[in-house]
Amino acid sequence: MKLIRYGIILKRLTINDIEMVRKARNSVRHLMDYKEYITPEMQLSWFKSIDNPHNFYYIINYQNEPVGVIHEKNTSLEPGIKYDDSEGGIFMFEEKYYSSPAPVFAALILIEKGFYIFGDTESVIHIISGNEKAIRFNKSLGYELCPGQENLMKQRYILTKAGFEHKTKKLRKAALKLARSENNFKWVLEKNDYSTGFGLKIEEIYSKAGLVFTKQNNGEKVCIINFPD
Repeated sequence: MKLIRYGIILKRLTINDIEMVRKARNSVRHLMDYKEYITPEMQLSWFKSIDNPHNFYYIINYQNEPVGVIHEKNTSLEPGIKYDDSEGGIFMFEEKYYSSPAPVFAALILIEKGFYIFGDTESVIHIISGNEKAIRFNKSLGYELCPGQENLMKQRYILTKAGFEHKTKKLRKAALKLARSENNFKWVLEKNDYSTGFGLKIEEIYSKAGLVFTKQNNGEKVCIINFPD
């Protein structure tokens, strides 16, 4: 499965990606809540636990190169419904990518998907206290620290639709211009999604949100959602 907007591609994590992600994740584990070294066996076990329609982990492809991972964890299968333990997160494979447009574009894609397509009322993330780079990044999108979190190591931040629009209206217009991208959201279900049954399940779930996927000559199914300018 792929999500395409702002000139980048978010491609759903597959088993072929997990060793690359494991090595990258270990290199930045000092910034994570879980700081232990991850072995190949641990990574495989983790992948099996998230390889389902409740969890969406995406490789961020920017300028034809995998540069990071962004995720939506413990998501509801019902449009507009959000679990208490649902949350998103992002990390980049190398330091240089944090100063590129890639993390901003990737975050915008998933937030817009939640607010404008699935009717979410909020987005929740957690940031390790002292990770100033992540705090600044997410505050620029409109996330705010929740009350009572100030003295915690793992702090909860929340984003409302109104807060997102207030903070990012100009940013989103600039992103479209920079990417020379049309103002639409392209969803692609690939042939391998259907070989595992995932594609049919996603079609069934997303049809409740009004999404219609059209079969292409290459066997993929595509849904394009045009946003108002």
